[in-house]
Amino acid sequence: MSDNSISIVCKKSTYPHNKGKAAEILEWLVSCNIVKPSLSDCVLSSKNGYAVSDGAKAAVNEPDYLRYGLAINGLDIVTDRTIFDTGGNGIDELICPNCKSDISKEDWDFLEP
Repeated sequence: MSDNSISIVCKKSTYPHNKGKAAEILEWLVSCNIVKPSLSDCVLSSKNGYAVSDGAKAAVNEPDYLRYGLAINGLDIVTDRTIFDTGGNGIDELICPNCKSDISKEDWDFLEP
């Protein structure tokens, strides 16, 4: 599916006014020119997303690794409770926000459809 995927996830399973906070974060990313302001077909979703912009180079440690030439290279905003799938590549780590331990090796079979 992809070379790399990063998910930024709230520590709480529910977040008050999550759509407003998502809009605020998006506005900040656009103001820093990290993502483009208009929706485009740049994410692996039936929805559109926000393509990476030139300002992203200033926001990362190694800008040479940014893949501007890829058709699928953007921000997908999800505000509903979701299980983020790694595409069958496994989970390297999954840190519990309460106990701070790695729970990636736990039995997660109950999540299967």
